[in-house]
Amino acid sequence: MAKKGQKMQKIPKEVKEQTIALYYKHGLGYKAVANALEIKDHTYIRTRVKTYEKHGVVELGRSRPRKRKVISSTPVDLEEENKHLQMKNEFLNVFGNEKMHKTAIKNVSYPIRVRTSALIIKNNKLLLVELNDGNGLHYNLPGGGVEQGETLVEAVRREALEEASIQIDVGKVAFLYEYAPFKNKEKYGTVHSLTTIFECELKGGETPCLSDNPDENQIGVKWIPLDELQNIVLYPNLRSEIQTYINNKRNIELMEEQQLEGYPDNYFKV
Repeated sequence: MAKKGQKMQKIPKEVKEQTIALYYKHGLGYKAVANALEIKDHTYIRTRVKTYEKHGVVELGRSRPRKRKVISSTPVDLEEENKHLQMKNEFLNVFGNEKMHKTAIKNVSYPIRVRTSALIIKNNKLLLVELNDGNGLHYNLPGGGVEQGETLVEAVRREALEEASIQIDVGKVAFLYEYAPFKNKEKYGTVHSLTTIFECELKGGETPCLSDNPDENQIGVKWIPLDELQNIVLYPNLRSEIQTYINNKRNIELMEEQQLEGYPDNYFKV
């Protein structure tokens, strides 16, 4: 922030647009946005965000924000909150194009969500999680995002337990599935993800069922006969790929660093 008597640096409109895009579309904090745009003072980012929330896109073209009125602490005004949300949506509609997207993240480490899923087949049936949400009735393989502090194998075990109440033996990799939003018109959202799908088996005596604390959209766990897969909605739509895999298995071996033969501790010189 400029000191008294010091001329304030003029910020180009493009940088202001990038500021809002990084904050809202990519979920970065004030300091992270400042670092990405090479702006020393992160309070500038906060000022721009607050100004945008109050006045909308038109304010991005002003040389400096309007003077703020001092407002006493009051309960949240739902009408005002709705206005702010509409302004955020307005920005994404105006500046959320591919060119703006690429410009805004050029200095940011690009995030890809890592996920795992379990391919469990028994007696010619596939175990699936049944959901009913805004997309209607559909099915997913048991799975989800990898959490901090766990491996891919640990993640798929946890997800199978959380979504189907089962303990599993994790086998080899059956598929790698990538969802790139910019290649798919963001039909499944804006998060780029890579899913490792493992061939898994139930441990002895395990019976899949809905957990005590299921996802709010999950309504069941079902065994679907393989010859009926074409009759359901499966996300992602790997129905044909699963049939092909069953007829001609070609596994991928997952290599984990902690399982490889190590070098002596003093092998690498610092």
